[in-house]
Parts: sequence; C-alpha cells; structure tokens
Amino acid sequence: MFVMLEQIPRSDVENIIPVEDPLIVPEEEQKNTQQNGSDTPAGIQENPKATGVINILLLGSDEHQDAGGGRSDSIMIATVDKSSGKLKLTSLMRDMYLPIPGRRDNRLNAAYAFGGASLVMRTINDNFDMDLEQYVVVDFIAFERIIDIIGGIPIEISASEFRALNASVGIEGYGLQTLNGRQALAYARLRSVGRDDFDRVDRQQKVITKLFEKVRTTSFLRFPGILTAILPYVSTNISTFEIMSIGTSVLRFEDKNVHRFRLPAEGSYSPTTIREMMVLVPDIAENTRLLHEFLYEGQ
Repeated sequence: MFVMLEQIPRSDVENIIPVEDPLIVPEEEQKNTQQNGSDTPAGIQENPKATGVINILLLGSDEHQDAGGGRSDSIMIATVDKSSGKLKLTSLMRDMYLPIPGRRDNRLNAAYAFGGASLVMRTINDNFDMDLEQYVVVDFIAFERIIDIIGGIPIEISASEFRALNASVGIEGYGLQTLNGRQALAYARLRSVGRDDFDRVDRQQKVITKLFEKVRTTSFLRFPGILTAILPYVSTNISTFEIMSIGTSVLRFEDKNVHRFRLPAEGSYSPTTIREMMVLVPDIAENTRLLHEFLYEGQ
C-alpha cells in the first residue's frame, strides 16, 4: 500500500498556475467590502494549532487537473481529532461570499478556479482564522469507483428524491436503498429537491459518511484494489508517510461516527444578490467562533 500511495500526484501548492474562468469575475485590485472580513474575532487566537487536531482541505471536482483548473463542486474540511478520538467533516457552502486574497470578494468556489487548492486554503485561513496547509483533490469518478468496488452504500431516499433520481439514474424505490457509484454521485449532487445547496451539502456529507463506514468494515485485502481504482483521480500535498499515519490513527478511534458541521451555520448568514449572483454573506466572526468550537472543542 505504501508503494501504491507513492504514485499519487503531488504538487507544491505555492506553484500552482491559476486558471481563468470566463464565468467568474476577472482579477482586479482586492476590495474587502464585506463587514468583519479582515478582523480576527475576539477570543480567537490567530492560526490555532490545537494539540492533536489535523485539518485537511478536501475538494471534490468534476475535472481533476493537479489541484486546479476547474470549479470545485464540494469543499470540505476533514478533521482528525486525536485528542478526542473523533473524525469530523465540515462542509463549506460554495456560494458563501468572502474576500479572496488578491481578488475582489466572490463566491468561495471561485477561489478554486482562480488559484486551485492553494487559494482556497488561503481564503479559508484568512476569513476563519484557520491553519490549513494540506489538501486532497478528488475527481468524482473516484467516488463512483470506490462505491462500486465496496458493493454500494446504504442511503435513506425520500419519495421526492426518488422521483428526481429515478428520472436520471433509475433507482428501485424510496426508503433505505443500496446505491451504486453512479446513483450515489447523482444523489450527492441533487439540488432540485429541498433547500437547494443546503440539502445538497447534507447529502454530500451523508455519502462521505456512509462511504467511510463501509470502507472501514471492508476487508484489508480489498484496499489495494480500491487504491488502484482511485489513484489516477486523486492529488495531494500530503506525504505517503503522513497518509499512513493519519489512516492508522483513524482506524484506532473508538468513536465510529463522523461528526458533521456546515458553514455558514444556521442563523449566521444573509442570502442576497451581488453582481447578479445569488450568494450567502456570512457573519465572519460568529461562523469563526462556531467553527473553532466544533473543531477544537475548547482547546
């Protein structure tokens, strides 16, 4: 497995070539017009590095191009909390309107098109007083292949979700269903049912959680096959040794749950339209406080 993990493409986040996207506002002198965007909230130390807490940026993309070059459809922070023995998953809404270093304020997912994983990390760090340094970019094809290899994942499907999904990927019914890779990906990206991106983020977290639970109980002998299937669709700046170390720690956790959170949190943002974009303007100070409370649990 160590030899196989060595094959994962790795890049220096500081040397990623930005890719322009005509659908995103052009580069210009940065304007931090958003209130609370540059101030560190009272009581929060800059760049906290709590003992035993590892935060990793997890990006899901339609087109894997060495940590840049397209839009990021899924933006998460995976947290391995060795101090409490917990695995945590925080989703960041892609329509969250934030100051982006070197650019004018924009949606969070614009940062990925402008400067890849590096700029996404800088944006999150600057706005939410974080210390992200490591990333993993995964093409959605990898999720499909993993789910197929492990025999699908169980997901509770509502009647409205069934109607929407059945028209595109064909599932057997609603209630508890075992979804294959294609069906699970369609479920995770479903926006037409419920609260648009809010429910879509919740579905993404459910898919990741169920995938993790299934892989965790999968025979170790199947891991080489899983790695073979996904390696062409993953890039990271995490060393193989660190991957093995983090993975070993997680497998030892007694808490088998994946604890979930979302930014912006309920009641801490304002939906509005800016430059003809539907966006979510967060209360930076409140969301920073809530995020740190979730990740560091009082450390």
